Amino acid sequence: MKTARKDTLTTRKNLTDAAERLFAEKGIDNVSLVDISRAAGQKNRCALQYHFGDKAGLINAVLDKHSKEIDHARGEMLDILNEKGEYSLRDAVCILVKPLARRVEQNQGGKAFLSINSQMMSSSQYADLRVQRVPLLPDTQRLSSIFKKKIKVESPDEFSARMLIVDCMLFHSLSAYSSRPVSIEWDKFIENLIDSITAVIER
Repeated sequence: MKTARKDTLTTRKNLTDAAERLFAEKGIDNVSLVDISRAAGQKNRCALQYHFGDKAGLINAVLDKHSKEIDHARGEMLDILNEKGEYSLRDAVCILVKPLARRVEQNQGGKAFLSINSQMMSSSQYADLRVQRVPLLPDTQRLSSIFKKKIKVESPDEFSARMLIVDCMLFHSLSAYSSRPVSIEWDKFIENLIDSITAVIER
């Protein structure tokens, strides 16, 4: 298998970094591919289409920067949980929340990742793209299977509705905390978020 050339990798990184920054600052719908190419210092207007195909492909690349590492961290926590044998619903919620929270703390684009996801949730054009990405995150799917076992609902539709609420709570609350002054400390906020999500799930 051929190894990608260094200049190719650099071009991809510059484009994804520029897209991440602009999507978070101006909104996905307000940024064109031309804007991104210009911000990345890319004179070849065809480079973005060559590397990513279209805007959806570029969005996926931006999200992949974070979601794969978050998913891997969830997998490591799930393995520890499985060794433990018995675990609570709150334990499972911790695995949902904490890897994402750590990504935000690392200050490597995590806040932009939150903002982009929050935008996509309410976007008529890109909401389905988030759903389509779920099969790409195997450990997050493992976690979802645990929730299905732990959550008492009367139908699959009710489970889906409950998890939609959880998804909104997770991303919107972390995004809101990261973008405005909040008097409560980060760690305490995360614990409150975990408690709140757990309460919603097991109501």
